[in-house]
Amino acid sequence: MLNISPTTMVFTIINLLILFFILRKFLFKPINNIIAKREEEMKAAEEEIRKREEETIDLKAQLDEQLANIEDEKTAILADTNAKAAIEYDKIVNAAKDEAAVIIDDATKKAIIEQERVKKAAEGQIADIVVQATEKMLAGTVSEEENRELYEKFLNKAGGSQ
Repeated sequence: MLNISPTTMVFTIINLLILFFILRKFLFKPINNIIAKREEEMKAAEEEIRKREEETIDLKAQLDEQLANIEDEKTAILADTNAKAAIEYDKIVNAAKDEAAVIIDDATKKAIIEQERVKKAAEGQIADIVVQATEKMLAGTVSEEENRELYEKFLNKAGGSQ
């Protein structure tokens, strides 16, 4: 049978307590310290990740804002460019209209001058015809038929100059 003596039991308990304290000091404490360090490193890594996520979100918000500002600036530049182009277009059209008006005025003046020249030339020719007719009538050498021809000639030249 089993013989358990009280002294053996006391020594066994003392041995177990000594073994427990030795294992606790040399085994469990370093392992717990390593586990605690790992937990701290994990918390620090999680905190770093969270900070980076926040920075990323902030950067994304800044980039979105800059993109919106760029779009607004692009729209403003396009509107300004279109306004300047419209002004330049109006200037060119007005300059062309002014130039066309000057050309039309010059052409009108030239036409009037030419008309006056033709009119004066016709008047001179008419005066010559009248003088010739008068000379022939005064000389008495003009027949009735010649008078009609001179008269027809006069009407033709006078009618063509108007």
